Amino acid sequence: MPELPEVEVAMKGIKAAFEGATLAQLQLGPYGLRRPFDPRTRQLRGQRLGRVRRLAKYILLDFEDPQPKSPGGEGAGWSLALHLGMSGRALVTTTDSALGRHDHVVLDFTLPQGGQGRLVVTDPRRFGALDLLQRPVEGHPPFNALGPDPLEPGFTKAALAVACKGRRAPIKNLLLDQKAVVGLGNIYVCEALFRAAIHPAQPACTLRPSQLAKLHAVIPPLLRQAVAAGGSTLRDHAGTDGRPGAFQQLHQVYGREGQPCVLGGAPHGTIKRMVQAGRSTFHCPTCQPPGTWEAGT
Repeated sequence: MPELPEVEVAMKGIKAAFEGATLAQLQLGPYGLRRPFDPRTRQLRGQRLGRVRRLAKYILLDFEDPQPKSPGGEGAGWSLALHLGMSGRALVTTTDSALGRHDHVVLDFTLPQGGQGRLVVTDPRRFGALDLLQRPVEGHPPFNALGPDPLEPGFTKAALAVACKGRRAPIKNLLLDQKAVVGLGNIYVCEALFRAAIHPAQPACTLRPSQLAKLHAVIPPLLRQAVAAGGSTLRDHAGTDGRPGAFQQLHQVYGREGQPCVLGGAPHGTIKRMVQAGRSTFHCPTCQPPGTWEAGT
């Protein structure tokens, strides 16, 4: 599933191409994605796309007109919330581009400077979602119970400490909880814990202040580095131009089972894989020693 960097990369591509453009036409596949499409989505035709942004692992397309009507009357406007699921891609292309059998959403825009462009959402497994939400979207699930975003000012050391307080869950599991910190997934949690020298199984509530400070310090730069590299392409991810990301070439532990630690030399070890909550966890048992929290060292 795309994590924060991959969603941020896609969002930036859509924003650069279509923010300020007018939705001229849209095509929605007959079967929907994870959920059926809201038929009112077609009433967005003719509206100006005022803003493109990311919220957690969703891309939000904020349209300016308060239509379509809702039973409660007009609101502050409507947004399309796009989730790319396990295998989804958002591609910016031309309006005469050929469509494939897995292209379930097609949005044609008239650009402010003239001309047209097309946004195509491709999802072979249909695990993604496109939902029509009345703003403020923060009042709708799943946005009404989110933790702080690591790329926003609200992600503070104090906020991370609050999320960990009293939680016996392994720190890796807690960081995957979108109610604790949004946007993180398996790849970047493994990478962040390695950079912070924290064992993935350490109970969150046992992290010392120095560990919390280190973990808080490494997460935002890690994510920014991944965004700059276009995200990680392990299988399906690609930018809106169709190009794969390159951050997988910079992974220090994820997917490197059996390879030597990137820190090199003694006393650094070999990357190991273990399973936590059904997911593979990669770590260096030398750089991230287990059990140190139990000894209080």
